[in-house]
Amino acid sequence: MFFLSRFCLSQFIRILGIVKKSTFIVILCNIVFCSNDLWADDSDLELSVWLSDESSLVEVEKRIISHIQSDPKNPYYFYLLSQTFIRIFLHQPSRFDLIQKSSELSEHALALDPQSEFGYLSTINILDVLGKYPQAYELLDTLQDDPTISSSWRLICTKAKILSEANLDKKLNMYKDCLKQADSKIDLIIPHIIATLVKNFDSKELDKELMKWNKIYPHIEFDILRADNLVTLDKYKLAKKVYKRILAKRPDHLDIKINYARLLYNNLGMKRQAYSLLNGSLKKLTKHNESYRFIIQFHLGRLSLSQRKFKRTQHYYLNSIKNAPDKDLVLSYILESYKEEHRYKELTDILKILNEELPGRAHLYAYAGNIYSDQLNKHQNAVESYHKALILEPNNSYYHTSLGLAYYHLENYKIALSVFNTALKIDPNNTIAMYNKACVLSMTHNIQAALATLKKAISKDPSLIKIAKDDKDFTNIKALEAFKKITRQVQ
Repeated sequence: MFFLSRFCLSQFIRILGIVKKSTFIVILCNIVFCSNDLWADDSDLELSVWLSDESSLVEVEKRIISHIQSDPKNPYYFYLLSQTFIRIFLHQPSRFDLIQKSSELSEHALALDPQSEFGYLSTINILDVLGKYPQAYELLDTLQDDPTISSSWRLICTKAKILSEANLDKKLNMYKDCLKQADSKIDLIIPHIIATLVKNFDSKELDKELMKWNKIYPHIEFDILRADNLVTLDKYKLAKKVYKRILAKRPDHLDIKINYARLLYNNLGMKRQAYSLLNGSLKKLTKHNESYRFIIQFHLGRLSLSQRKFKRTQHYYLNSIKNAPDKDLVLSYILESYKEEHRYKELTDILKILNEELPGRAHLYAYAGNIYSDQLNKHQNAVESYHKALILEPNNSYYHTSLGLAYYHLENYKIALSVFNTALKIDPNNTIAMYNKACVLSMTHNIQAALATLKKAISKDPSLIKIAKDDKDFTNIKALEAFKKITRQVQ
C-alpha cells in the first residue's frame, strides 16, 4: 500500500505566494514597519510614507492631502502623495488605478517646478515598480548630469536601489554617499542597505558587515538584524546580549521584545522569563499597536504548547486566529507547531474547536483525517473526518483517496475499492488512487485486474516501480512473470 505523504495544508489554503517557514518568523517576529503612533504629528511626512504599516497609509494620505490644500504649489507634497499610492499599490497589485494616480501627481509636481527633483523621483519610482529598470536608470543618469536640477540624497539613494547587485561595491558606496549628506534621512536609507547586505552575504559574513556598518553609522536596525542573524548562527548567548542592549535603549520596542522572548523560550530554555515578557507586553497593548496582539498571542500559545499546558495553548492560539488579518496563514503554522511537538491528540482537539469556529473549511476535516489515520491509528475517526470534508468538497479526488486508505486500514476492501474508483472517476490521472486500487485488487485475488491497474499506474509514474517491488500487498502476484515485467526497471 502506498500511503499519502503527511497532509500539506498549504495545498488547500490560501497563502500569499509560497510562504517559507522563515518568512513566517519574519511576519511574527520582525515586523519592519513602525508602530502606528510613531508618526502622530506631521513633522516628517516622508518617513511616514515609507515606514508606516499598511493600515496607516490611508491616514497618511489624508494628512498629505491636508498639506496640499494649505500649500498647493509645493511639489514636495505631490511627490509624497504619489509615493503613498505606490506603497498602497505594492499591497494591492490589482489596483492599477493607483499607478495612474501616481503618474498624474508626478506630472503635476513637474509642472509646478521643472527644476525640482520631486516630479522626476515619482516617475522613476513608478518605472521601478513596473519593472522598467533601464528606463529608470537612464532618467537618473540624465538628472545627475543636469546642473539645472536641484537634486539631493534622494536621487543617489534611488539610483543605488535600482543598481544591479552585480555592482555591489558601487551600490554600497552610493548608500554611504547618501548617509554623508547633512539633510539625509538615515531611517529611510538604512533599510535599503540592510536589504542589500542580506541579499549578498551569508550569515557569517553578514555578522561582520553589520558590525562594520554599525560602527560607522550607528543605527538600531543594524543591531536588530545582527541579533536575529546571531540566532541563525546558533550564537544564542551573544544574541541575548544584543537584544538586552537594544531593549536598554528602547524598552518599549515590541518587535525586539517578541524576538527576545522567542529566543528565550525556543533556544535558551528560559520559558518563564519569556512568558512574563510576552504576557506583560500583551497587557500593555494600546490602540496604536493593537496589530501586535495576534503575534504575541501566537508566541504565548507556542510557548504554552512547549510547556504542555494545552488548555492555555488553545486559549492563545484561538485568540491569535481571531485577531489575525490572515487567519489561514496563522492557522497553518499553529497546526504545524502541534506536529513539531508530536502532540497529535491535542492537535485533533483543537481541530474540533476550529471546525466549529471556522465552518466550511474542508481542508481542516481532511487534515484531521490524516492525523487520525497516520499518527493515531484511529481509522474510523479518519473515515468520519474525510466524509465531512467530502460533504463540503465532493469532487476532491485527494479526499476520496484518503478516505479509501482509511477503509483499507479498516480492512474494508470492498468499500475501499469503490472509493478509489470514485477518486479515479474525478481524476483519471490520480496515480496514488490507481496504485492503491491495484493493491486492493491484489489482496482480494483479482489478479488480472490488479496487474492491469498496476501497469497503468506505473506507466504514468515510473517511481512507483520501487515501491511496488517492496509492497507486501502484492505478495499474491510478485512471483508472476507479468508482475516482473511490469516492475522491470527501464535502463
